[in-house]
Amino acid sequence: MTTKPISRQADRVLLSARARHFEPRSLHARVALYFDRVVLRGWTLRGRIQRTIALSTVRDVDWWTLTNDGPNIALKLNNGSSLAFWVKSPGVWRFRIHELISREAPASDEKRGRITSAA
Repeated sequence: MTTKPISRQADRVLLSARARHFEPRSLHARVALYFDRVVLRGWTLRGRIQRTIALSTVRDVDWWTLTNDGPNIALKLNNGSSLAFWVKSPGVWRFRIHELISREAPASDEKRGRITSAA
């Protein structure tokens, strides 16, 4: 029997919450943020679903406050699609995801320390 070291840091859950209002409509779902991915697991009338989004494919994160009847956070992916759902404290989720995305992406000279005008 061989043993293999387990990467505990990569498999550590940073944030976890109940999720609502995502497609396909779920009866019960949980979303978890890891260092390298977001995992959405749940049950629909058709059975179990699981969706894993690598953070390397996330381009941006939008979030809204004071919404109970729809999604309040959306992950915009590099391929143009998005994954939207409702979680408690979407601002915390956005902050942590942006923190992890910026750690992966190398900082370019254009974006680092410059404020540009839209005019």
